[in-house]
Amino acid sequence: DELLHLESGDEVTLAGAIRPNHKTGKHELYIRGGSIPLRGDLGDLHIGLAGGPPLVKITLRACKKSLFGLGAPAYEVVSCERVPQ
Repeated sequence: DELLHLESGDEVTLAGAIRPNHKTGKHELYIRGGSIPLRGDLGDLHIGLAGGPPLVKITLRACKKSLFGLGAPAYEVVSCERVPQ
């Protein structure tokens, strides 16, 4: 819910699990309460290997909302590191 109040350019650090969304071709960060579509470089996470989605600590930057505010807001990856399990 707090993510909805970010302005374009604001950054936030979150922890969650990353999974590819094969329908959209993007990756999504799953956190409590839902998922967030991501764009940008996730580095070398080896996403999709056995053992489930990797847990990560990720810093995101809010992108400009789409024209007229339609569609889901997008978040660009600033940094991403895998959380050891």
